[in-house]
Amino acid sequence: MIPGSRSAAKRRLAAVLCCTVLLAGCSTLPDSRFPDFEEHHVAAEFLVPSGGRLRLPSSTRSLVVQEMSLDPTPEAEVFDSKGGRWLVYPAGTAVHVRCRFRAYAQDGGKVPSPAEVLAGARDIHDLQEP
Repeated sequence: MIPGSRSAAKRRLAAVLCCTVLLAGCSTLPDSRFPDFEEHHVAAEFLVPSGGRLRLPSSTRSLVVQEMSLDPTPEAEVFDSKGGRWLVYPAGTAVHVRCRFRAYAQDGGKVPSPAEVLAGARDIHDLQEP
């Protein structure tokens, strides 16, 4: 046996295995198409229920909340174990929300509307320019 030939063979084998792994990885790339989505910039009005907690959306895999402003400012913000966002206000407070978000279709379905994203709003107005 030629000295060093065994280590050269190991290096060649390692290189072949490495190329195989890289090529196999390239064949399993995810679909490059994003799911359907819509971007919204809206103003909404809520009336805080008797419990004094108002639920507003937070970012998830299917919803990206890019901006949210509230008037008046809440007394506190609480997140539940499922990631739900709850804002604490005196019961009966009218809360004005301005929100910019991107909503994605879930499981090949339809994209949720602003009314679905901002469930419980008394009034929603689109602020996007045409």
